[in-house]
Amino acid sequence: MVVSARKLGSLIFLAVLLVVIGYVILHVKEHERYDVYIVFTFYLNIGIFLIHILKEVSKRSFSFCLFFDMFALFFFGFAALLQFFTNQFIWRLQAESTEVLICNLIIFLWAVFFYSGRNVKIVLKGNDFNKKYTMRKNARYILCFFSIFIMLYYIKTIGLSNLFLRSTNSYGETVDTTTALLAVHGLRNISLYSLAFNIVYCRKQGKVDAICIIAAVCFLVSCFPTAVSRNVAAAYYMGLIILTFPKVRKTQWLPIILIVGLVVVFPLLGNMRNATSTTEGMEMVQGTSLGDTYLTGDYDAFSMIMIIRRYVLDNGATLGRQLLGVLLFFVPRKIWPTKPIGTGATVIGPVMSQSFANVSAPLIGEAYVNGGVLGTIVMGFIVGIMTGSADNKYWKTKDEFARVRMIYPFNLLQFFFMMRGDLLSSWAYFFATYFVGSVIWKLSVIEEKA
Repeated sequence: MVVSARKLGSLIFLAVLLVVIGYVILHVKEHERYDVYIVFTFYLNIGIFLIHILKEVSKRSFSFCLFFDMFALFFFGFAALLQFFTNQFIWRLQAESTEVLICNLIIFLWAVFFYSGRNVKIVLKGNDFNKKYTMRKNARYILCFFSIFIMLYYIKTIGLSNLFLRSTNSYGETVDTTTALLAVHGLRNISLYSLAFNIVYCRKQGKVDAICIIAAVCFLVSCFPTAVSRNVAAAYYMGLIILTFPKVRKTQWLPIILIVGLVVVFPLLGNMRNATSTTEGMEMVQGTSLGDTYLTGDYDAFSMIMIIRRYVLDNGATLGRQLLGVLLFFVPRKIWPTKPIGTGATVIGPVMSQSFANVSAPLIGEAYVNGGVLGTIVMGFIVGIMTGSADNKYWKTKDEFARVRMIYPFNLLQFFFMMRGDLLSSWAYFFATYFVGSVIWKLSVIEEKA
């Protein structure tokens, strides 16, 4: 593969940027612990992830594989190594050197089979990457009507002044849990796709009209970035950036944006999530120490793999039970009283004697709790096949109204947060975005006749 001088320069800049950021993160605190063998395994994994980031960016500006690599580099690489150096693993975990070493080997094993799975080529019948599509007559007006209705529903239910901060943008006692889940997984996605389809339509027409502006206002009120969880805000708004500015597909700037998000925006939004006013939120932002951020629960992915391994050693693997709960997330607990809870909440109590259960469970840990080492190998390979197939289909499909072109950008960041977990909640968001998008696409888009 021939790389142009401009792209080569971008790759060198990206490599230097990542190395510098890694160096800064690893030296924000004094080191208290060192083991040459463990440090070697950390740097081995960091090197693998860094090489694959540069390899992927040389081919395309974004993909599921790139988002896995970015997550792994920061959460299993830089943050985890800092936690080892400072001997400050998350949730007061006192990790033996052997545990840290085995955790790195589990991550390495997943990565090997994940990358192997991505090299498997799957040819699906009926794939025609050159098909052309257009929106049905009046589809935009119907979508806009639903957006207005959803916005008014949120204003009536929550209150306009409460829609702009996460701590106040809550249903609280006003509605039951089922309705709240419907609002999160259903209504917001309808508002999202109403704007998304209008953006693509207006770009094709070469002008922005009133319908698109109304859809944008309704979406902003319903899904303001500081009023929703970080995974929702990142997935929605980065997806809209990709749809609005198609030149992003041809540049290497999106990885830079992702890096800025990981290093700056992600920690700041985390600090703001409990603010009850704009002033309080700004004070929390000003008090943020980015160095301390990597020693907080937001970056507990590496620690949670070790905790999950302890759970499996004590109780055995769940043999797919946790995964079954994920796949059947939509089944109410009234029907299935013994339905599994999230893996993080499942393991944190028995292992760490901790009542606080809002913890992560990274996808690699989910694989391990369901099937041990074999589960890690199989799930890593399957996820590699699925993400590789989705990446190839997206980049080969030409028409912007094709289903994969409309949905894929929003699932990208949701996959990133799926890597952190837990899988029960992240899969619900991922599936809801895909399902609602597919239904709206089916009802709103038709294939152009030749």
